[in-house]
Amino acid sequence: MKAQKRNVKVTADELLKQIEKLQNELFATDVQFELYVGLRKAAPNYKEAFRYAPLFWDYTVQAHITMVILRLCRIYDTDDKTFSLPIFLKTLETNRHLFTKEAFIERNKNHPDVEWMTTFPRELDLKGLKDAQKNCSSKNIIVRNLLLMRNHFVAHTNYRFAFSGAEVFQQKYPLPFRDIKKLIHDAINIVNAYGGVFGAAYYSGLEDTNYPVHDYQFILDAAKERVEKIDGC
Repeated sequence: MKAQKRNVKVTADELLKQIEKLQNELFATDVQFELYVGLRKAAPNYKEAFRYAPLFWDYTVQAHITMVILRLCRIYDTDDKTFSLPIFLKTLETNRHLFTKEAFIERNKNHPDVEWMTTFPRELDLKGLKDAQKNCSSKNIIVRNLLLMRNHFVAHTNYRFAFSGAEVFQQKYPLPFRDIKKLIHDAINIVNAYGGVFGAAYYSGLEDTNYPVHDYQFILDAAKERVEKIDGC
């Protein structure tokens, strides 16, 4: 049976669930990227702790960046049979009827501040939507590089690159840390923009939060203290 494409009519509740799903996926991606960056930055100050358990630390640090790339590949997947940011944007275009002042009032008619809430734009900006779709496609060089990595190294292992040419490929289609961070933040901004117009809760990622993304510091400090005791014996 042929899979149903996702750019179909949805209810307001279904669209809200899609927004929340993307927010949750982006939050997990953002957390794992910050864990990876934080551990790499901390490593020079904890050389002995890393030296006593090199296998554990190597696999732990690499696992975080591997999952970040995997999550981003899913978030920016362009396949119509998936749920992803590009498919979500198609869904918005198909469901423009949910983005009117009248529809917003109906959804929030029991909210005490609904009148004040309608002073903000509730219409779908189609030009802005087209720009967002372009930014989430291979027309964006960073997204193109991510999708190429997905096709040749993540979802599949390209036979030729498995044995030679991987370094040349990565030089031609690089995906440095600054681009990874941009992919995450661009996706957050897009979901916030359309979630805000729809009336969903605002999501700021890790910025301006007290989420304990640096709690690995406790483990590193404990490991360092243990190493100092062992070396002092």
